[in-house]
Amino acid sequence: MVKKFLKKYFPESKTVEGKVKISSFHQHPDESLSEALDRFHGLLRKTPTHGFSKPIQLNILIDGL
Repeated sequence: MVKKFLKKYFPESKTVEGKVKISSFHQHPDESLSEALDRFHGLLRKTPTHGFSKPIQLNILIDGL
């Protein structure tokens, strides 16, 4: 049931687009740490099918700061 829902609302094209946005995350020059963290978490929430493990998410975040 959940798999059908995810497939319907998060098709492969949307997942790929979200993964690209997540993996290319960078903190903006005028953005505070908390703002950057909130934006990063927002990217993760927008693509729940991203498939990045917690350690990989942390590495992406740290690299982008």
